[in-house]
Amino acid sequence: TQAYWTEGKWIFFYCVGGTAGMERMEIDRIERDDTYDNMGAIGGNIEKKAPPPSPQTKEGEEKQELPPPSQAKEKEEKTDLKALKNKKDQMSVEVDELIVKMGEASERNDNDAKRKIKEEIRAKTDQIYKFTDEATEKNKGKLPEGWWE
Repeated sequence: TQAYWTEGKWIFFYCVGGTAGMERMEIDRIERDDTYDNMGAIGGNIEKKAPPPSPQTKEGEEKQELPPPSQAKEKEEKTDLKALKNKKDQMSVEVDELIVKMGEASERNDNDAKRKIKEEIRAKTDQIYKFTDEATEKNKGKLPEGWWE
């Protein structure tokens, strides 16, 4: 964005087609981008500049509308949950592979290898439950449907 300003707990900024706003707590950081003319933050009493003009659409193209903020946030949360499930699934595969290795170590009576493998399994299992807790928190206190499938 070329500029942003704060109003209470909200930060507003210019985007394609107008302005948008987000709660400050949703923003991780704001970085300066030298490709713009660095208008930066607009102070409380300084006149706000008009947003940049919308890009022109070519003849025959439809103008693409942004989803309402609630739908955008919901889509982002679903994406986050899917990423967490993918990480959890990958860890589960790794645990399964370690269990096979544990059986092989048992057949060889290799107690040192079994101990190391148990530690790896325990660490990966702990990570799986951290992903599970995070997914539950992001999904309003409920485990997402199909999580353990």
